[in-house]
Amino acid sequence: MQGRTGKALFWTLLDVGASQGLSFLLYVILTRILTPGDYGVFALSLSVTSILNIVAFQGFGDALIQREATSEDDRSTAFWTTLALGTLLGLGLALAAPYLARAFEIEALGPVLQAMSLLCPLRALISVQTALCRRDLHVAIFALRAIGAYLVGGAIGIALALRGWGIWSLVICQIVQALFMLVVMWTTVSWVPRLRFSHASFRALAGFSRHFLAASLLISIADKIDNLVIGLVLDAPSVGHYNLALKVLQAAGLLTMAPLLPLLLPVLSRLAHDRAAFRDEYVRLVSGCLVMAMPLAAGLGILAPRLVPLAFGPQWDGAVPVLQAMCLGSAVAPLWSFTGQALSAQGQPKRFAWLASLQVLLASAAFLAASLFGIVAVGLAWALVSIALVPLHVVTLKRVVGVSFAPLLVQALRIAAATLSMAVVMVAEARLLGGPIWLTAATGILVYAVAIELAFLPGYLSRLLHSAWSLLRLVDRLS
Repeated sequence: MQGRTGKALFWTLLDVGASQGLSFLLYVILTRILTPGDYGVFALSLSVTSILNIVAFQGFGDALIQREATSEDDRSTAFWTTLALGTLLGLGLALAAPYLARAFEIEALGPVLQAMSLLCPLRALISVQTALCRRDLHVAIFALRAIGAYLVGGAIGIALALRGWGIWSLVICQIVQALFMLVVMWTTVSWVPRLRFSHASFRALAGFSRHFLAASLLISIADKIDNLVIGLVLDAPSVGHYNLALKVLQAAGLLTMAPLLPLLLPVLSRLAHDRAAFRDEYVRLVSGCLVMAMPLAAGLGILAPRLVPLAFGPQWDGAVPVLQAMCLGSAVAPLWSFTGQALSAQGQPKRFAWLASLQVLLASAAFLAASLFGIVAVGLAWALVSIALVPLHVVTLKRVVGVSFAPLLVQALRIAAATLSMAVVMVAEARLLGGPIWLTAATGILVYAVAIELAFLPGYLSRLLHSAWSLLRLVDRLS
């Protein structure tokens, strides 16, 4: 099990590092060609389709992962159910697109939503194959399919943007990527659906999936409600500026949190009956994310005034204060981002749905109120919601697992102290010496590493590097 988990982690890191690095590079290139308004309309359409894709992609697939054993009836039933849902959602979105465009008072949104509705059935077609690979920790295919999709889709998107296609270069890029992933999954995964549907399997899978799906859907709504509120109350360029800030933080999260997301449910599910081991493994994984996420968020906030115009161009200066406000919440995101997987591993998707409901209500109220005061206020509301979620999630985990998660909070406080030390030195260096951006960043990294290793978590980085080296040796033996 340890060997399989290590190999899976290696391929997941490759997936995140290479494919998401390509994704962010594509974003940087296109932001220099397109306008904040173009990205604002695209972000709105992507918010709507992402919420619908939760229904088409998750739920039944995650139910397959959670079950100890699956039959052909389970797999085929999950496939046909998911495909039916994806198709219906795609058709519904295509029909509703003109009405949504009128509601947002953005004429270009209608045809974009109709084109993006194709993503619903395309995602549904690979849901079960993806779940089976995750279940068996066969994640190498995810790295290969994502890297190829970003290379092919990105090249087409950039070419179209340079030829003046505007927002349609983004839309076509998304569709090409989805088609590429579909081809890869259907040609490399040996399983294919059978023409069979079991009512018994449907009821068994639905028993788990309806709660997990409801929770995932609510979480997705909470994640996207900000875009929808900004689009309704403000305008498309504001959505664009907000999404650039969000994209930068997502890129940071993909480096710190995303590698664990595909592995957490299958790994923790195997420890569900040993509560102490479950807690220790969860604390270890989340602490490893925090030790990278906190200083990265603080560094981005400090460097934002120089980093944003340098990377994306002066037309995106409006995103700087939004990014700085959101960095406050990004620093603590690992403390609540993995709770859904942990609760599902414990067989408690209802608790996950309950937490997700609270998050939707909290986010909706915060974003609606903040949008009346401008886009920077929305960024600050995002950060406050993230901070408010921490005690809710930690208390819920304690009640479900039955053991205290105080060690995780102690680790978080120590990491925060080291991050504060880094931030003070970075600000002082920037104001007193006024050195180049790379020097400020390098100074911060050095100060943080010394603070963690010698003062706040002695020996932690050494152990982390040793674990990374052991993982590389393990993968070398397995490959």
